[in-house]
Amino acid sequence: IMNEGDSPSTAGLKKGQEWTLRQLLYAMLLPSGNDASYAIACGVARQLPGNENKTARELCDIFNDMMNDVKDQVGATNSHFMVPDGNSYYNYPGGVKEWDDRISDHYVTADDMIKFALLAFNYGAIATVTSTESTAFSIISGERMSYTNTNSLIKPTNSYYYPYVVGLKTGTTNEAGCCMSAT
Repeated sequence: IMNEGDSPSTAGLKKGQEWTLRQLLYAMLLPSGNDASYAIACGVARQLPGNENKTARELCDIFNDMMNDVKDQVGATNSHFMVPDGNSYYNYPGGVKEWDDRISDHYVTADDMIKFALLAFNYGAIATVTSTESTAFSIISGERMSYTNTNSLIKPTNSYYYPYVVGLKTGTTNEAGCCMSAT
C-alpha cells in the first residue's frame, strides 16, 4: 500500500518480515512509523471473518470503517477517518484526483483527539508503549529493530520533560503542522 520512500516517517518495515502486534505498536507509536500503521490496519481487519483474501487496500478501508465506528461510540463527532496513518501517503489506485478527494475527507479535531487518547489509555499496552523512551528488539523473522520516542515530554534528559506526562503521540502533516496528544 505504501511505496518505499513515500513517507518521511517510517519504522523501516520490509516485505516478508514477521512482527508481533506489540512490536508493531512500538514501530508505529515511537518513531511515528506510518508503515507500521498500515500493517496494523491490515492485520486487524484481516482477523475479521470473511476478510482472509481481501487486498491490502480493501483491508485498510475496512479498518477505516472500524475507526469511524469507534469515533461514533466515543462521541468524536468532528472527525472522520479515510486512511490509517492520518497522512497522504496511501498509494490509492484511482490516481491523484481520487486521492485528493479521499484525503480531503480525512480530519480529526483536537477535542476528538482527547477522546481517543482517553480511550487508548484504557489499554495498558498503549500506555506502556507510549511511555517508553527507547527500545530495541528482534522481530519474529530475526531482524533487530530499535526505536526512540519522538515525544520530548517523556524524556528526563530533555528540556521539555514534564514528569506528569505518561505519553501518547506526536505527529506532523503538511496541513496541520506539528501536533501532539499527551496525557
